[in-house]
Amino acid sequence: MVLREGRLTKELNVEIRRFTSSLEKDMFLAPYDIRQSIAHAHALEKAGIISTSESKKLVSGLKKLKIKIEKNPAFLSSDADDIHMAIEEKLGKIGEKLHAGRSRNDQVACDMRMYVRDAALSLEAEIEKLQRAIKVADISAGGEKALIPVYTHMQRAQAVTLSTHLGAYRSWLQRDRQRLGQLRKRVNMLPLGSGASAGTGIKLDLEMIASELGFEGIIENPIDAVSSRDYIQEFASIISVFSVHLSRMAEDLIIFSTSEFNFVSLSEEISETSSIMPQKKNPDCMELVRSASSRLCGISSGLMTLMKGLPLSYNRDMQDDKQIYSAAGLACSLARVMAIVMKNITFNKENMEKAAREGFTDAADFAEYLTLKKGIDFRQAHRLTGLLVLDGIAKGYRAIAHLSLDEIKETVPEAEESLYDFIRPENAVQRRLGVKKEEGNE
Repeated sequence: MVLREGRLTKELNVEIRRFTSSLEKDMFLAPYDIRQSIAHAHALEKAGIISTSESKKLVSGLKKLKIKIEKNPAFLSSDADDIHMAIEEKLGKIGEKLHAGRSRNDQVACDMRMYVRDAALSLEAEIEKLQRAIKVADISAGGEKALIPVYTHMQRAQAVTLSTHLGAYRSWLQRDRQRLGQLRKRVNMLPLGSGASAGTGIKLDLEMIASELGFEGIIENPIDAVSSRDYIQEFASIISVFSVHLSRMAEDLIIFSTSEFNFVSLSEEISETSSIMPQKKNPDCMELVRSASSRLCGISSGLMTLMKGLPLSYNRDMQDDKQIYSAAGLACSLARVMAIVMKNITFNKENMEKAAREGFTDAADFAEYLTLKKGIDFRQAHRLTGLLVLDGIAKGYRAIAHLSLDEIKETVPEAEESLYDFIRPENAVQRRLGVKKEEGNE
């Protein structure tokens, strides 16, 4: 190994070499490392470190290497420590000129920033597709008029529209997209020129490199440039929040698809069955979405733990930041799976509406009727409504609306016939929710 030919005189122990090598984990960075190296070669030429002919030879070699890797990733297999050394070695003798003015520390930081920038954009695009799938499902079900109960503490609370329920998902996803957009601005800063952590005496045109690689600025502090992985931690955190959103969506749909609820029917295209019970139609894919969310939360937590005790500046521990690659890929996969799920479910509106009208979901609206229309203090209105609910339960009723006016007047003499229109779910939903535009429902 070329790096050992100066200070170190003995070959690295085979087991240690296998343990410390990151080449297999780094493979996804190959196109970024090649693109970065091309820009670096241009800068070395401008700085007079290499000749024009050497620059052309390097750039040509790097472009050919990119094509070979695309055709056969195994082409890079070697005893090299990492992707950077593997690429340099494949360039042959001319490759030895490429590393001037650059350390693997700022090199990998640059590659990772380029990767996170692209991965965040890809995930944002997948989330937008999922939002659209939810909106299409909403429109197809007539969600603006379809009623469904909203639950608190897993108990029926009040009636809302299906559009409101699905709109909550879209709002979550919109904020996920916003966070990704904000991250892309923070990550898009060039770390090159920082060397190992103290800069380099070889002065390169960093503005030129930044422009060629699509960066919006240059990181001024070299220690910060090579030692920070907060952008990866932030990306992992955004991914974990997003995955929790999908896990909660999946949980809703799993519950709603049970015979106890029967609000949602699953297409056979997204269902599995039992190996012993042939009547089963199981929501396996959504259960695995929940499971995947736990893995993504674990990666985020792991990256935080990885970094929390590291002194400045670069430490080899940071090699394990590459787990963000699998996290980003899994997050995109989850978005695609949930989009397919949304295209393969049917909302059972009759069952939803029946549930939205029962379980005394009109109680809070009746309490508001007493306050708004009869001027009764809300705490007193709440108490009186509770007494009516208790009376209704004893009589086998399922809603305040099931009590006759005479029965209601026994507890609330001020009540009038108009209360039934006031607490009617359609009217109550319109009064409470109106035609609000949820985030992400543009």
